[in-house]
Amino acid sequence: MKTVKIYQLNQLSPRQFQRCKAAQMEAAQVWDACMEAHKAARLTHIPWPGRDALQKATKGRFALHSQSVQMVVAAFLHDVLTATAGL
Repeated sequence: MKTVKIYQLNQLSPRQFQRCKAAQMEAAQVWDACMEAHKAARLTHIPWPGRDALQKATKGRFALHSQSVQMVVAAFLHDVLTATAGL
């Protein structure tokens, strides 16, 4: 069991808020790229892309630190695994 703590960021300046929002939107673009690669694999009946394939497909394409991109890829793959566990 993991514990998650959520912090409210009420004291951000407008500039800080915009930077956070831009990073959030960029992370969503990474997620969408992973989803599109996964969807294409399902539609063409080829093996689903794994961690290495998705990291290679997202490398250098987004305005995020590479470790942030890797974490989005890892979260995506975890969600795919969770969703298919009951199948």
